[in-house]
Amino acid sequence: GIEVTIVDLYPKIVKPILHSLKVVLEQRYFVVGNNRNEMSHSNNRTTTMTSKSPPQQHQHPTYACTYKTLQLDQDIPNHHLSLSSDGSVVLTLTTTLPPNSHSSLYITMDYQPRFYSFQSYPADPNRGIDI
Repeated sequence: GIEVTIVDLYPKIVKPILHSLKVVLEQRYFVVGNNRNEMSHSNNRTTTMTSKSPPQQHQHPTYACTYKTLQLDQDIPNHHLSLSSDGSVVLTLTTTLPPNSHSSLYITMDYQPRFYSFQSYPADPNRGIDI
């Protein structure tokens, strides 16, 4: 397989919500002999979608996608979240993609904006000066 490492930096003006992290692995491949459009769930983490492609002479190739939701501790054991001294957050994820497949990895995470008081910003002509 192919090992993938993702490093994502969140600036100090946002606060990532780690429990909303969702990682989905999409695998695309061709299958032969299935002529129906269908969707199946093999378990609560994997969904397979199959759609009919334009027919060729004697075979009907079909395009199939499998979507698997990866669990952070189970499927991605190499993950690290670190807080920098300036308040920014660095998220590092390392996982292995399956060999011989066209794969995509989708990562989503919610965040909240951080609001700072005016005293945390340096003095300037627009804010005034501190006495």
